[in-house]
Amino acid sequence: MNDLLLSLFALCATNNGMFKSEKQARFFAYKGEGENNDWEIYRVETFTFGYHGGCRRQIGYCAKFDNVGVTKIIKSDAKGDHVLFERGLINTYAEKRAAKDVQFVRDQQEVLTVDIPRIEQAKTEVEAKITLNLSVLSEDLKTAVTADLWEALVRTTTQSNVELQAEIAELDDRIAYLKKEFKLD
Repeated sequence: MNDLLLSLFALCATNNGMFKSEKQARFFAYKGEGENNDWEIYRVETFTFGYHGGCRRQIGYCAKFDNVGVTKIIKSDAKGDHVLFERGLINTYAEKRAAKDVQFVRDQQEVLTVDIPRIEQAKTEVEAKITLNLSVLSEDLKTAVTADLWEALVRTTTQSNVELQAEIAELDDRIAYLKKEFKLD
């Protein structure tokens, strides 16, 4: 999509389609096609899918505007024409952005109330396994010393604890990722 259309989309999303200055209005009038306060910018995008680009789809965007701002943005694809924005109607971009913000907050709350506590519980269980391994090791060492098995027992327990420590590190990384992703720090 070209920069002019992106700019018009941004105007629709942030300024209800109105130009921010007279200079901006003149610029778009110069770049657009049409006359007498009725201009448009049209752009066709071709998308290629599939193995060796065997499937192609075209999507066209038409932005209509006057000397005040964007009046309508239409998306044309194989399913037909869809009005994405029309001045005077509810701004669909603002609605979609608000819905995404609400969903982000819901996801953030779910991470706080469900995911992080579940991961911390798993971490606590792994730490308990390490503690249990060490207590079993101390009991087994008493009998293993007499049978010269203590070296193998220590090696096995240490290896198990190293694996458990790695699991704890992965859980800590997951918690850190979730906190960063959902801006919880």
